[in-house]
Amino acid sequence: MSGPSFWSERNRPAFTLVELLVVIAIIRILIALLLPAVQAAREAARRMQCGNNLKQIALAALTYESQSGVFPVNFPQDRCPGDHPNMATNGASWMIGILPFLEHGNLVEMMDLSGTAASGHGILNAQNQSVVGKLVPAYLCPSDLLGPDSPDVVRTDAWRYPSQHSVPLATMNYAGVIGPHVPLGGSTPCTFGGLPYCNNLCDPGSAGILECTGTFWRHSYLQPVTLNSFEDGTSNTIIGGEIVPEYDHFRVWALSNGSIAFTSIPINYVDRDAIGDWLALDNTGFHSRHPGGAFFAWADGHVSFLDDAIDMAVYHGVSTRFGGETVSPP
Repeated sequence: MSGPSFWSERNRPAFTLVELLVVIAIIRILIALLLPAVQAAREAARRMQCGNNLKQIALAALTYESQSGVFPVNFPQDRCPGDHPNMATNGASWMIGILPFLEHGNLVEMMDLSGTAASGHGILNAQNQSVVGKLVPAYLCPSDLLGPDSPDVVRTDAWRYPSQHSVPLATMNYAGVIGPHVPLGGSTPCTFGGLPYCNNLCDPGSAGILECTGTFWRHSYLQPVTLNSFEDGTSNTIIGGEIVPEYDHFRVWALSNGSIAFTSIPINYVDRDAIGDWLALDNTGFHSRHPGGAFFAWADGHVSFLDDAIDMAVYHGVSTRFGGETVSPP
């Protein structure tokens, strides 16, 4: 039995050019219809990971408190007016303290925090540079896409005196809550106002305030926060939230001054004309790359998404430990 003839193979029907173009057009339409769904699924996964990271940070801070009796503390990078007799100025962030509870205890063991940051020591010690310039996965929200080629990953302009100490410092996407205070004291303008400036605990010009109403601030090691101080309730008080390092050049995890954010500023508010200025006070609030709000961690360890249209009185109320507010969390 003979196989198919040359003529039968040659006469088999084939696609015309018009039919081929129609098929290609249909495929393009299907891709265009599916692409938003794929992108939405990817962002949903990134959001989930982002929230999970913040939860791990909150649980690490609570574990630290459970073992030490106080929340992890910040150390200032320079002396403040009044020079408290117990002043330590190595510049170390509270986020260094919780690294062992995030399976990064080896990073802490590699560090030498002796000396003052103002003199180029403390966190700026040469021995620390391979650590403080390292991205910590738990401190990164995948929605911000801080890849190795991003200009916001490692920066030398986070320190106030870059000409003296140009130490590469790695950025992050989470910060501790200082409360609804103004970001800087004195006559420096701040659009949104707030409670009196409290970041310099030992500053005699800070209206007699001994501590901030939130959980973390620059000199918190002088007045460590305990779980018992959450008079408003741990389930009613936020202790950390999302930030975007693009908007505020202090956002680096190893530096105490970069590890805090203010709830006096609305969520996701950005003064784009001031990006890059270390005194961009209106950019020192909480931000995220998620549309409509940002994730926050609460003092009982749970995480929730707060709408950026949240009533400011409620936002202020849930960010203080002992304000006595009667507001309910969203």
